Amino acid sequence: MSINNIKYNAKGADIIPSAQIEELFSQCRLRKCSHKNESGCAVIAALEEGSLSASQWKNYQSKNMENNFLHKSNASQKQNEAFRKTITMHYRAMKKI
Repeated sequence: MSINNIKYNAKGADIIPSAQIEELFSQCRLRKCSHKNESGCAVIAALEEGSLSASQWKNYQSKNMENNFLHKSNASQKQNEAFRKTITMHYRAMKKI
């Protein structure tokens, strides 16, 4: 099991693989379930029955938000770099004229 697939709470006690939480997503009644208040949500059911603790769910959400931010940030950096290269190429071409 990869360290990236493990979620910790602030004290490091609640350890749960990401895959275990993500498996619940496939059990939701709705395909695009937001896991907030939908009827038939497997995550809500797991929280209510206690097989998933609130801290485990919050930790998963926090890590997911962090990963999404980093992914968007990296994509933005790549886009900016491509733009800079294009501008530099056009600038150099203009200097030759």
